[in-house]
Amino acid sequence: MLPELRKTVASLYPNVPIEKPMMQQQQFEESYAKQRMFAAMGGFFGVLAALLVATGLYGSHSFRVSRRTTEIGIRMALGASRAQVLAMVMRESLWVLIAGLLWQLLRMDGKRMRCCSQETATGYTSA
Repeated sequence: MLPELRKTVASLYPNVPIEKPMMQQQQFEESYAKQRMFAAMGGFFGVLAALLVATGLYGSHSFRVSRRTTEIGIRMALGASRAQVLAMVMRESLWVLIAGLLWQLLRMDGKRMRCCSQETATGYTSA
């Protein structure tokens, strides 16, 4: 189809050069190629960051448990079951998680409050 269009344009307008003829679908794909690449890179780095965070959390949790092997051994020698020891370790990890979430929520709430006060002062709202 493009060779026919090229001949027609050349016959009607011989002085007009046709630089890069393409179909609309091809032009659409080329125009969004850069955005698609950045979206893929963002997704890749997001997964990489999540993997690094998971590795760090696992290492931190493993270190905390390994420091308490003697205590865990004594508890089990005194009759604690595996489920009780596991519940103890997970409960303490849950407290660390809750403390981190509360800290982040408090920090976020302060930022959101400043943002809202700026929006009311300027009259603009962000969607």
